[in-house]
Order: sequence, then C-alpha cells, then structure tokens
Amino acid sequence: MDMGLGLSFFDDNVKIQASYGFMTQALYENMGGSDTLRYGGDVLGLKLLANIYTLPFYDIGGPDWSWLSASVALGANFSLFSATQSGKSTWLSAILAQLEFPKVTIPNRSYLRNFSAFTEGQLWFVPTDVASDDLAVIIPRVVLGLRLYMF
Repeated sequence: MDMGLGLSFFDDNVKIQASYGFMTQALYENMGGSDTLRYGGDVLGLKLLANIYTLPFYDIGGPDWSWLSASVALGANFSLFSATQSGKSTWLSAILAQLEFPKVTIPNRSYLRNFSAFTEGQLWFVPTDVASDDLAVIIPRVVLGLRLYMF
C-alpha cells in the first residue's frame, strides 16, 4: 500500500509528492511471493513529475468536452525502505512515466473540483555488490492510482 500528498505548480505541469507505504513479508507471501522480501517494511518516498504533454478533449470534441483531459508526465521517485536483507535502511530510486487519464474537472467549484486516475510505469534501480545472475538490478513495475485535487 502507498498513500501520498503533494503539491502541483505551474498550472499543474510540475508535481512533487511525498508518500508513505509498507510491505511486510507476510503481505508479500499473501500476494504470491515465495522468496525472502529484498526491500520492504515502512517506505517513505518522494516523487517529482514533469508534465510533457496535455490533451484537452475540447480540442477534439469542442466545448462540451472541456471537463475532460489527459496528460503524460516523466519523473523520478526516491524511496527509503526500512526493512532490507542487510538489516539496514536503504534508499532506492526509479524513473517513471505516467499517463493521467481520465482527468476530470467539475466546473464552478472552488474545492475538490479535479480528480483523475493514473497508470505509471516504473524502472527501479537496485544497487548490489554481490555478483549473481539471480539478482535483478533493474526492476520494472506498473502502478495504478487515483489523484484528488483539493484546490
């Protein structure tokens, strides 16, 4: 599980998010994992996103579609994992690409007027000093999420 809060700047083109999540060995095994969890425990994260493209649907369908849009962003994620196989907390980083769709805007409201769903592809970089063909040093992940804009 992972939950976060963030701020957006420059007309929602730059986002910075702080998050908290957790993964225990028991949860990992319940999700189908059979080996020892390499990274888990409490996870504190910081994510930076830069929007590279926005598609307002009024460009395609006219003013009746001004409430709907989509955007694509690139970014980075830095997370501190409290439980590792070494027994020490470890920072890991990832690059990511995010598709935010549908991005809905409710007109004539000041608060809670925007919400969206997003799909995010991540490539996690895992440092290791052990020579082994079994250890993955780049781990791909897909994340699905919801975003609610307060203001």
